[in-house]
Amino acid sequence: MILVTGGSGMTGTHLLLQLSREGKKVRALKRKTSYTRWVRRIFDYYEPEKGGDLYSRIEWVNGDITNRDTLEPAFAGIDTVYHTAGYVSFDPAENRKLLQVNVEGTRNMVELSLETGVEKFCHVSSVAALGRHLQGEESWVSENDYRKVKKERYGYGFSKLLGEMEVWRGMEEGLQAVILNPAIILGPGNWSRGSASLFKTIRKGNPFYSPGSSGYVDVRDVAEIMVRLTEQNIFGERFILCAENLSFRQLFSMIAGEFGIKSPSRKAGKGLMTLAAMADRMISRLTGHPHQLTRDTVRAGNSRIFYSAEKIRKILNYPFIPVKEAVRNAVRFYKNSEAKV
Repeated sequence: MILVTGGSGMTGTHLLLQLSREGKKVRALKRKTSYTRWVRRIFDYYEPEKGGDLYSRIEWVNGDITNRDTLEPAFAGIDTVYHTAGYVSFDPAENRKLLQVNVEGTRNMVELSLETGVEKFCHVSSVAALGRHLQGEESWVSENDYRKVKKERYGYGFSKLLGEMEVWRGMEEGLQAVILNPAIILGPGNWSRGSASLFKTIRKGNPFYSPGSSGYVDVRDVAEIMVRLTEQNIFGERFILCAENLSFRQLFSMIAGEFGIKSPSRKAGKGLMTLAAMADRMISRLTGHPHQLTRDTVRAGNSRIFYSAEKIRKILNYPFIPVKEAVRNAVRFYKNSEAKV
């Protein structure tokens, strides 16, 4: 039987859909406070005729990866684990939570997998856990680039790095595991969370774009590659997942074009973004709401970083879905969701 953590998230949902389509016996872990309506909505989007049937095949169990006692029942009869659960935040006030979920939570998953004899373990990390190297005047990232732990003290990337280290430790102790490092994941999801919220921002007519660049990958590719790697018993490795490297302006224009609205045309440089981050910090202190703009997001928005996915392309001979199609699919789902509200 297969156990999927983070089943109510974008990546977890698409993985559950794929596994259900293949007739696999799946158990999905979620917190008591998590809602699965977005999961059902995505199932129905891709499978209008049989989404309900596919969804009903999933065994949902409540559990918290940071609480080992709640996890133990979920491991009964499990031979394969897909660990997609994680926490994303660039707010310094949430550094403790990042470590709890991304490090301590992953440690619990690894230790229970070892103790219960799990045969296969697939861990979804992030390109944020990797270091960089110069290629000419450009900053590139490959699987061989490692962050320097001594220079890191906190933040999202540091938490994902430490989470990976827990998986590597598990491999040393005999766990058959593989690590995936996706770039920014694009696809249908809860428009108030994660990368899916970017579509909501553009939909509202945001006029600004940041001058940096990044890598992007369709969520369907992430789910497909996870399954292929475990089924082909490819372990002891990590793989960057990135279909294309694009500037933020290019991506924002693609999204706006699919919505049929004006593309963002005003560059928000480092100075303007820094001022906006300062204002956002003041608002956060007054309202208690998390930071939307932080030092890390300002840095990321102004950085031009390129990601190499040649390793996974060669290993699986894998043709990634173009970013334009990933955007079109996400926008189609967004419009479909709007029509049903």
